[in-house]
Amino acid sequence: MNWKDEAGKDTQLSQSQLSAFISDLSSRTLLRNLPTTPRIRRRSTMIAIKLSLYAYAVLHLIAFAVALSSGTQSATTTVSTASTNQNIKCVDCAIIGGGPAGLAASIAVAKAAPSRTIAIYERDSFQPKGASIAISAAGWNSIKQMDPVLVKEIKKTSSPVTSVEIKAWHGDETKNEKGKRQIIFKIGLRVAISVLRFFNGAVNYTHLWHDVRMVLAERAKEVYHAEDAEDAEDAEDAEDAEDAEDAEDAEDAEDESGTNANANNNANDNASDNSHGGTKLLNLNCSLENIRPLEVSDLATQQEGARFEITVNENGQPKIVHAKIVIACDGSMSKVRALLPNEPDVLIDEHKSVWRGVTPTSTNGEATFYADKNTGRSAIIFPAGKSSGASWTVISQAEAGKSTTDAEARSRLAKVIGDLNDDAFKQAIDDSPIVIENKLHVRDFDKPWKSSYDGLAYVGDAAHPVRPTGEGTALAFEDTNVLGGVVAEYGLTVEALRAYEDKRYEPVKRISDQVRKQAQLSYAKLDVKKSKVVHSSDIK
Repeated sequence: MNWKDEAGKDTQLSQSQLSAFISDLSSRTLLRNLPTTPRIRRRSTMIAIKLSLYAYAVLHLIAFAVALSSGTQSATTTVSTASTNQNIKCVDCAIIGGGPAGLAASIAVAKAAPSRTIAIYERDSFQPKGASIAISAAGWNSIKQMDPVLVKEIKKTSSPVTSVEIKAWHGDETKNEKGKRQIIFKIGLRVAISVLRFFNGAVNYTHLWHDVRMVLAERAKEVYHAEDAEDAEDAEDAEDAEDAEDAEDAEDAEDESGTNANANNNANDNASDNSHGGTKLLNLNCSLENIRPLEVSDLATQQEGARFEITVNENGQPKIVHAKIVIACDGSMSKVRALLPNEPDVLIDEHKSVWRGVTPTSTNGEATFYADKNTGRSAIIFPAGKSSGASWTVISQAEAGKSTTDAEARSRLAKVIGDLNDDAFKQAIDDSPIVIENKLHVRDFDKPWKSSYDGLAYVGDAAHPVRPTGEGTALAFEDTNVLGGVVAEYGLTVEALRAYEDKRYEPVKRISDQVRKQAQLSYAKLDVKKSKVVHSSDIK
């Protein structure tokens, strides 16, 4: 109870103080007005005492009721919390990011540990986006080892690169200069292509990033639900055999078999809702809000072995999931890494701005490079993938700030390419429905390579962002292939993730260092003042 003291200040009274105050107040009030006759005074005194006792008893009853109510609320809260914990789903493997890296990781894990539950959380709804990618021979080898079915399906989305043209940014090369450089240029290009083929194989095809993602998504669902489909098929076969024995003739048996086959197909179509204990593989429109490691004392850790609590925003509603293993595939600016307090910042700012987009304009199989020796600017446009127009990229010294809208990105890019001597390239950019701007970052290998948390690993750009040279996608596929191998050997465990990190460090660092050195060399010694077309037949 609050009351004001003589100074007018609010004071909190304890239960005992309140009891004494009421008792004293009752006695004083009655005694002060008692009549002077002894008999009446004695009777009044008894009345005052009884009233004080009644007031004291009432006070204690009120206090008891309040305490009981508080205890009930506390107990209700505890029960509610426990009930909530019981309702939180725990998955064996949570994958943050549903791009090619995340989807390939799910395929690798599902094939290596088919009985484990996997959930991919992707912030978008799989709407078309992204530019083009090229997959080197090393990437194709990893895909083939991980899942041969993917090789054929991804190649269906490809578009061939039939020729390569390198142009000066300003197009101011004289005929005399061009003539002197043509032989040197062609020999140098032959050597470069031969080296690439020797180590990684030449890149002769490109793919739209979104097309590759959709192929991986369909295959991921097939692999994830394969075990459930096999169980359903076995059950249907047993039922078919039993029904066939009871059938009156072969025709009836055949008809019934067809009906069961249709039922089996329907079961496979609905597998995503009912398989693996009801754990849904693809969870779209789920943006990561928070991730925290669970303590050993947490109930989820004790009961389920969960190591992480993940909070996602699913279509505007918060959703909490517990996970035993987390694989972060959420890009170079990994939010998983940013949210976890013990994870270091592993990015190096290359002080470059990058713009990307896809235009419906076709290049007819040609890839064209533009380079500015004086400023270090470069650009490229090449086939985007099957029936997808062309993909383009522009790189320049870092522009101050960053665009937040498509209009701002276009405006900032227009200033960078204003003096580019190719109106067709500028028109291709104008025709692009979306222009994306980012800053270029690469992995700092001086920072700790391994995750600071048991049960967490990074894959693809989240682990090792590299320059946009076509190696990023290949490295992601190599990551997932190795991940599948260690999970098959060690199970879906902390030991498997540590083995994955050990196996990937040296190969990734070697390729990253090579790509960065080549880029720095080109910035320092770029001297491209020529316009020469080299066809694929010339460099075989």
